[in-house]
Amino acid sequence: MGALMYASIFGNLTVIIQRLYLQSSKQHEDLRLTRDFVRFYKIPRALQDNLENHVLHESCSMKVSDINNVLSLFPGTLQTDICLHIHVRDFKQGDEVDKVYFIIKGIIHVVADGEILLALGRGDTIYSEYKSMDSQTSSGG
Repeated sequence: MGALMYASIFGNLTVIIQRLYLQSSKQHEDLRLTRDFVRFYKIPRALQDNLENHVLHESCSMKVSDINNVLSLFPGTLQTDICLHIHVRDFKQGDEVDKVYFIIKGIIHVVADGEILLALGRGDTIYSEYKSMDSQTSSGG
């Protein structure tokens, strides 16, 4: 009986280690391809950093189960509660927030004066404070 338990535990550990190795090797391969691409096309350092960060972000977000599949099991109010719980680090107690947007797919670039200041991707949040919306409305009209 002990040998059977040992074999079962050892077999499960082997599978876990193989999955970790596959994920790690895929991430390393993606980074290698990105760096080769950057070197071949002589991409500037700032853009190179953005490309590498994107590859790392995508590989990390792929490790987490697909949040859309899980969220689709729940009604909209619970989905909002879940997303707020996941992204609670983005808010401080007492913040008055008018709208919250969760980026589920794709990348959003924040651009000012023709320069990309920030790239937001899957799992990031955008929110507007209630007071800042009032000031934008009153100054714009």
